[in-house]
Amino acid sequence: MGFKKGNTFGTNRKGCKFTVEHREKISKALTGVPKSTEHKERVSKAKLGTKASVETKLKMSLMRRLEKNASWKGGISKGIYPEEYNDSLREEIRKRDKYTCQECTLHQEDLKGKFKLLDIHHINYNKYDLDFINLITLCHSCHMKTNKGKRFFWMAHFKEIVGKNNM
Repeated sequence: MGFKKGNTFGTNRKGCKFTVEHREKISKALTGVPKSTEHKERVSKAKLGTKASVETKLKMSLMRRLEKNASWKGGISKGIYPEEYNDSLREEIRKRDKYTCQECTLHQEDLKGKFKLLDIHHINYNKYDLDFINLITLCHSCHMKTNKGKRFFWMAHFKEIVGKNNM
């Protein structure tokens, strides 16, 4: 039947719970099923005003550290940039690109808040390659987009932009 005596987790039947196999079948059946607007509203209302305690937040944080984090890559460090990659080099690149994001054309004067300077992106993703044609000016938002996969697309895209600018 799919039920097993025990606590009431996951059922309305007192004293029974779903077996692991049965829960897996339910999970597979519901995967990809869109939720109704009513369902979403009920869940939203149920969550209103609920806040995790500081202790709970700390436990959650500890559960997502190091190898427990989905983004963990085996302890690979971001490493340090070469000494030559300094403020003056970055400023030269910004100046060359007229203080404008080469992707969305946002000007550095229009930046507000935490990111008041345009970022410098390594087109080939090699932080040790400091050749001028490998560096390009991007706003923080565009720079973050380049780090979310599709590296080959971004490499080709920015090589084309730098090529046009150097003609």
